Amino acid sequence: MKKNPNDVLKKELVYFLLHSDSSRKSYVKIGKSDSESGVVQRVKGCQTGNPVKLILLGYIEASEREWHYHFRDENIRGEWFDFNYASRFISQLNLNIPVSILKSYKEEKIAHIHRKILKIKDQMDEDRNNYHINLDDEEWNKQLPENFAEELKEIGSFKEDIINIENIKGQKLIEAYKNWSLKNTEEGYHAYERSEQVHTDHRKEALDNMRKIEKIIYFLHKGIDPDKWVGGLEIRLCDSKSTFFDFFNRVVNPGEYYIKVGDYQSGYSLESGLCIYKLFLNFMNSRRSKTWSKFLGGVDIKQQEKHKKSLDDANVEYKDDCPVDITKKLETMGLKSIIDDIKYDIDTKLNIRYFDKNLSVWRNKESEKDLEDFLKTKTMQKRVLNETQ
Repeated sequence: MKKNPNDVLKKELVYFLLHSDSSRKSYVKIGKSDSESGVVQRVKGCQTGNPVKLILLGYIEASEREWHYHFRDENIRGEWFDFNYASRFISQLNLNIPVSILKSYKEEKIAHIHRKILKIKDQMDEDRNNYHINLDDEEWNKQLPENFAEELKEIGSFKEDIINIENIKGQKLIEAYKNWSLKNTEEGYHAYERSEQVHTDHRKEALDNMRKIEKIIYFLHKGIDPDKWVGGLEIRLCDSKSTFFDFFNRVVNPGEYYIKVGDYQSGYSLESGLCIYKLFLNFMNSRRSKTWSKFLGGVDIKQQEKHKKSLDDANVEYKDDCPVDITKKLETMGLKSIIDDIKYDIDTKLNIRYFDKNLSVWRNKESEKDLEDFLKTKTMQKRVLNETQ
């Protein structure tokens, strides 16, 4: 999607509101407001009359129109979208959470624990009324540790949980809220787990190979230019000022590094750059005339041994200690595999390859005809030989 400069510079708070019922599909509302308090009011307005508790996942500074356009195929109605698809993107965002929402989150968590404590105490009081009604308060308190050891231990554990929740502040509170909100659905849970586990490792690996990634991206956009091979002003590493989608629809958050291409915020996230780098290496390794690569830094002996094993497994002969021959053989095998797959599909569509229900096997008319012609020829040759003798 071509970006309008005004969309990039326009400040909107885009919020994500989750509607999730365990017995139904999950949806997310993507709306906008001009302030944090406005986001909170929008949430309250949507909650009114809705029997299912709505969860504010958070908000970012971005363009509402851009997010609606990105999820247009998953639109259910108005500003509501299918959360199953959107969760993989939302889980990557550095979401802002309103202070009042964080406060309510802590209060609800503490209130929930208090209800558990009251339930245990009610059970203990019921036990007293049924079996120990004759005991006064002093005698009852003396027997509590002996008769209700497990219950008192559980109450003590709950009180520790309350203290821990009360002490959560700042960024830890925000992370706890995000963890809780995104894990309210199965699709959100898996997206959150993947994002947390993979994103950090990919970013680190991308930064370690940043110079090579910039070279390859420059090559893809500009072609080989010896004077500008290391990159230029138009393609460079910089930090994002707001949230946006890169060329591969990966999310780039404010403050994150990305490879900028052209004007405004067009470019590649670090993860996308890393994918391009690895794909480029794999392509070069499959096409090069010898096992030498400036990106790998020399002759790759392990790769050569791996190639030899592949050829040995396929019973293909090759020249010993000849990287060129090994690589060409593998390229030919790969090409044959592609052609075989295409012919397989064509034969099936033309019914040349068909399933014999009587024999419960797949058969090929062309192969059977070739075999039939071969047997006829052999029979004829044998007859002629016998006659001449």
